[in-house]
Amino acid sequence: MVHKDGALMASLWSVLSAAVFTVSCFVIVRPAVLWVTRNTPDGEEVNELYSSGIIVGVLVSAFVADVIGTHAIFGALVYGLAVPNGTVGEAVIDKIENFVNGLLLPLFYTLSGLRTDVRTVRHGASAVKLVMVVAASAASKIGGCLMAARAYNMPSSIGGIEDWRVFDGCEGV
Repeated sequence: MVHKDGALMASLWSVLSAAVFTVSCFVIVRPAVLWVTRNTPDGEEVNELYSSGIIVGVLVSAFVADVIGTHAIFGALVYGLAVPNGTVGEAVIDKIENFVNGLLLPLFYTLSGLRTDVRTVRHGASAVKLVMVVAASAASKIGGCLMAARAYNMPSSIGGIEDWRVFDGCEGV
């Protein structure tokens, strides 16, 4: 495979920068959030300054990831994975859940839909590939739900196959 030196170096820079970014998030963010958790007395709410700082950190991480050549969603995802489960994470989720589910998620889907150019599907082969991708996505979603239900000894109807609302669980996207 032949690459131009500039493209190869840009790709290498992007991968290495993403790796350094990921390690940095886990080395810096996780201990900081654990410190906040230890210094928050049981039964009390997390200080507003700390939860606001975590939310700003998500935005900064998205910006940094975009600057280093990966997608902004990658930065927010890595930052979110670095925040450990616990009272601090729950406090942040409580503060932003309605905003994310009510505004950002529908806005993301709308913009993604508006950017989709269906005119590029001009030939039968392209349409077949599109149908195959959609079918594989749906099958993996249903299969994953069924495997999770089976792993926890739940009835398959809870896993989603017998329920026509199979695609309701898009909150994790």
